[in-house]
Parts: sequence; C-alpha cells; structure tokens
Amino acid sequence: MIIESIAVGFPAFPTNCYIVSSEVTRRGMIIDPGANPEVIINTLKQTDIKALLIVVTHRHVDHFGALRVVKTETGAEFAAFDTTNIGGWTSALLLPFLSFWLPPDRLLKDGDTIDIDELHFSVLHTPGHKCCGNSSTTNDGGKESSALQKGQPQNHVASGLFHQVLEKAI
Repeated sequence: MIIESIAVGFPAFPTNCYIVSSEVTRRGMIIDPGANPEVIINTLKQTDIKALLIVVTHRHVDHFGALRVVKTETGAEFAAFDTTNIGGWTSALLLPFLSFWLPPDRLLKDGDTIDIDELHFSVLHTPGHKCCGNSSTTNDGGKESSALQKGQPQNHVASGLFHQVLEKAI
C-alpha cells in the first residue's frame, strides 16, 4: 500500500490530506482534500496514482475545502457519512463554506467496507470532534491493522462521546 501525506489547508492550521493506493495498480482514494487542490492534483500526477474515491472524514471546511475541484479534476466518486442532520452553531459556521461541499455519491455507514483492488478498508463511525466523523482501518497484506484517520474527542469529553470514541479505537 502506498500512503502519501500532504499538508493542505490554511496556514494557521494545516490539515493532512492522504492519498492511499495500491502498489500494484496505483489506483486509490483521497482522504480529506482540505484545500490547495492544485497540490493534491499535482501529487496524483507525480505519483501516477488514479483516484477512484474521495473520502471526507467529517464536515469541517479544512477537511473538504478542495472537494469540488478535486472531484471535478479526477472524476472520483465522493463518499462521506450522512451530514443532513447537522444543526445549531455548526451549521451557522459552515454557511460561508457550503459552496465547497457536494452531496456524497456514496453514504458511508459504520461497518461499511471500501474496496480498491486488493486493498480493503473498514469504515468506523468515530463521533467526537464531529458528530459524523469516520475512520478507516485496513489489514495491509497480513500486517497489523492500522488506522488511517481518527476522531479527536477533546471537544466533546463532557458529552459522553469520548467514551464511545475510545471504545471504537480499542
């Protein structure tokens, strides 16, 4: 498995965007295209990787800011958890950035599998930092399962979600 990590986003708080692909076919997925679509597209070209899927771990603009451009440029399918029930202050904060968001081609659910050639990823619902966060794990050729992205529970410790995130991570 090839994993490319790219720091994208805003100068004050860059976010990691990941390109994960098969070593054999060089087909894979983009995880969290936060910003700087030209950097993401150039990385795909330089590494000769074909993106089949874009996964956004949660609906914060620093994780989906380049979604529309990257999807248009790559033709990749877009997958995310259902975010239609987001309300309150989070929705108000998102209003200026909604033009970057797209309806997912595929809605992810806890326990789903993402298959790209010989790679198989298990989708885990990991609320905490965001209600609709998700993580993926894979068993890379018999090696120990490794987490590709994790929720950040520090903002919701008092709400009881921290315990749910911790149980998912174990």
